[in-house]
Amino acid sequence: MISRLIALCMVVGGPLGLMLMGSVSANEMEHAVAQIEWLEKRGGYFNPKLSFAPLGSLPSAAKGVFTTEDIKQGETLLVLPQSAILGSGKESFERDHDFCETARNLLRQYRLGEKSEYWPYVNHVFSNNIRGRLPSQWSDEGKELLKFIKTDDLKPWKPTGVSYRGRCKDDDYEDPLIEDAYFITLSRSWDDKLLPVYDMMSHRNGNWTNVDSNSAHRGKDIVVFAVRDVKAGEQMYLSYNECSDCENYAYTYGLPDLVKDYGFVEQYPQRWIFPGPGKPMVFDLDVKDGLDGKPELYVTWRRNSKPKKKRKEEKIEFLEVHLDRLDMIKDKVYEEAMKLRDHERSVNLEFYETMKTALKYGIADSRGEPIKQVVCMEPTCEVQ
Repeated sequence: MISRLIALCMVVGGPLGLMLMGSVSANEMEHAVAQIEWLEKRGGYFNPKLSFAPLGSLPSAAKGVFTTEDIKQGETLLVLPQSAILGSGKESFERDHDFCETARNLLRQYRLGEKSEYWPYVNHVFSNNIRGRLPSQWSDEGKELLKFIKTDDLKPWKPTGVSYRGRCKDDDYEDPLIEDAYFITLSRSWDDKLLPVYDMMSHRNGNWTNVDSNSAHRGKDIVVFAVRDVKAGEQMYLSYNECSDCENYAYTYGLPDLVKDYGFVEQYPQRWIFPGPGKPMVFDLDVKDGLDGKPELYVTWRRNSKPKKKRKEEKIEFLEVHLDRLDMIKDKVYEEAMKLRDHERSVNLEFYETMKTALKYGIADSRGEPIKQVVCMEPTCEVQ
């Protein structure tokens, strides 16, 4: 274990190597190495050109997967045999039922301790479980502010109403950690499947996506591969709503859904879905270099949903009503946010500002009007 840990840390040179040695604790690295060794013992594969690094300076920062060398399109990154996939332990044709069984199975494996055949993975996910990350785990004040910003007219309809007992209709399961197991499963699973190591890769759409896999639901080994050439030092990103196993999520699952299920505001490109009158309006808000070399935002409409013809003004008015509402509640939002814990405050304010930006750009693009950008910094851009 120690020799593998040293090798994994030293394989990366330059700034990334410093991040690994200086910012990822020995305990976290041991968890990563233990998972990789466990995976390989079960017949899996971990590409030696990959390594781990934190995504921020805080001790609680999530970890990402990065490349240490160039990787070619189609190159295999991970192989997860069926024996490494943690599922419900029971076969059925109802994924929602199986999801609940997977949460229960995850907790059973944790209670087994080192006797569990999945222990390196289970130990990792419970050790890194931070309560309060997802909106449904927030304080009552944080939940109310998020619902106040989103309003009942916009999806997801219940951004803070997620729980084991609510979804699984099981009031008799008495283990106090069942809700923890549920939220771990919610934020890490492919429906009813938990995929060790693969779930350490972060989400980002557009040209940033460089990873995909075959389906986790066809009884075959999971092969994770590069979808394009990847340069050394790049972060590995998969898509949570445009992957090969994402079914119909692409145009029904957007930024607010990611906030609900994962507790973060999506980086650009952001997928926005506004119901409006008639067919939903779906667009991506992305950033590019402008003619002057400065970053600027632009809109790409999806599913031919740009407001036009007979219902154009009606749809634009729907967006304008929500933009006006957000402008009116700004002081209230910031006043209430200042009373919250750091994570609840930052997610609420990022969500508020980025929704305002999305609405402004959706309206302007629908009307063919330019927007003067004052400054553009992820995850939000100030506009006038």
